[in-house]
Amino acid sequence: MPSKPSNAGGGGVIRCCGPCRKRFRSELVTADRSVASVLLASDPAETGLFWFCPGCRPRLTVESDEGEDYLPPELWLEIFELLDGASILQVRLTCHRWREIVDGSRWLHDMFWVNIEAMKLDWCHEPENLPPAANVTMQTVKILEVDSWWPWFGSGLLSIALYGCEVALSTLLEMLRGAPNLEWLNLGDTVYSSVEAGAVDFRLDRLTHLSCRTVFNVFGQICTRLEELDVQPDQEIFNEEALCIVIQSSQRTLKQLTSHLTPYMLNQIAGMRALKLDKFDQVGGQASAAQFSQMQRFIKDLTIIATGEELNEVGTNLPRLEYIDVTLKPNGTTGMTSFLEGMPQLKRLTIRCNQQELIFGLCKSPHLEFICLTELQIGIDNMQRYLQNCPKIDSLILSICTLSSWSDLFAAQIPTLRSLHLTKIKVLQSSTNLNNQLNLTELDFYNCDIPEDILNPLILTDQTMAIVCQELPLLRQLTVIDCCSITDASVELIITICGQFSWLNLYGCDRISDAARKLLEKVRETHLSEERVT
Repeated sequence: MPSKPSNAGGGGVIRCCGPCRKRFRSELVTADRSVASVLLASDPAETGLFWFCPGCRPRLTVESDEGEDYLPPELWLEIFELLDGASILQVRLTCHRWREIVDGSRWLHDMFWVNIEAMKLDWCHEPENLPPAANVTMQTVKILEVDSWWPWFGSGLLSIALYGCEVALSTLLEMLRGAPNLEWLNLGDTVYSSVEAGAVDFRLDRLTHLSCRTVFNVFGQICTRLEELDVQPDQEIFNEEALCIVIQSSQRTLKQLTSHLTPYMLNQIAGMRALKLDKFDQVGGQASAAQFSQMQRFIKDLTIIATGEELNEVGTNLPRLEYIDVTLKPNGTTGMTSFLEGMPQLKRLTIRCNQQELIFGLCKSPHLEFICLTELQIGIDNMQRYLQNCPKIDSLILSICTLSSWSDLFAAQIPTLRSLHLTKIKVLQSSTNLNNQLNLTELDFYNCDIPEDILNPLILTDQTMAIVCQELPLLRQLTVIDCCSITDASVELIITICGQFSWLNLYGCDRISDAARKLLEKVRETHLSEERVT
């Protein structure tokens, strides 16, 4: 709130109510004596009358349709930045000055997203009432011609996303020519009615992200400073030659690559001396992951398809690796994880395979924080021993895995573990030994009830729930899905022992009565959810 001027009743030093907030002498402002007297003697907060120094007044005095408006653009921006995108659109329609302020702000401009859906764009059909947006998404649009409106609209775009659209390659290139500030381009599963590119005489020097299913040679001419390239094609239309041209044109800037990996690509990448990837996601292909790791030794984030033997080489070649996601190729042998010894900086580990046995041995991962294992058979005592050799482990996810017993998880000395998610776990021995040093705050059981005629006896029971309630004093969130062995007795345990729950999800637990559910909500201040979790 502006301060009341000093020396009321005559000339004196007053404080400017403009951006500078400095003090100045009132006689420096040309004003009628009576007006000056009123200003000096009044409180601006009550009268709405403000003093502005000679330096601030020219900046704050602008012509509008209704006279002078003392607020400068900077103050209007402070106000507009508190609004959402829909409100900003209304602001643009209020007056010419507000429209100029909004259109001149990069931050406000970035808030505009335009969605064009299910229509045909040609010389007779075009979108109406378009704002100068920074982002546009087109879904199931047939693009024939955009010359009448794209030149002014495309010039301000920073991102374009096409989903299920149809367009000729030459038309797409003309659209890209008209979007020189583009930074992000997702062509998705675009269908190309024609693939003739014609002559290209422009580049998108600001484009850093390109995602597409179909890649063309011409992309290498216009995309020369990519940082992220995501190409996930259908196998029958994969153009590995065009992909290598694009990679080569951006090899000095490219840091993240998602694509197939083929022998031809390995041969081409071997000659790209300036290519230093931080992240690579393999989505297909039969090339050797070990050979690729020899060429790209700076990778920190890797998703690959490999055998255990190849992983051993990868571990040796990539000592800086922090994140690895592996799909193990089934080879009929036991999966050894000795590759972990060559990855001392590893923080996240994801392994999946079609029920292959995994043996951790004496591996140690001093920096590992996250483990996700899917469709694996884990050798006796292997999980317990390995978890104890991961002093920083925080989250563990097991899905469709086979353990020797619950003790592999709950008997391990892992005081740092906070989050445990279990889905469709098969346990060979029903005995449970729970370590009282567990400090879980999140525990999820999904589909733990397996019919006796298919698998082993059910493992989550009222007795197991009693152990959980008594031995996990820090547990705050519990999800139990499709476990028909727990009854109202488990609810009674939660009420009498576990007063710490803030979130409890019981879905498909048919033997828990409605009366027990209502009692739980009444006695404990617990969010009781009944949501299916997938």
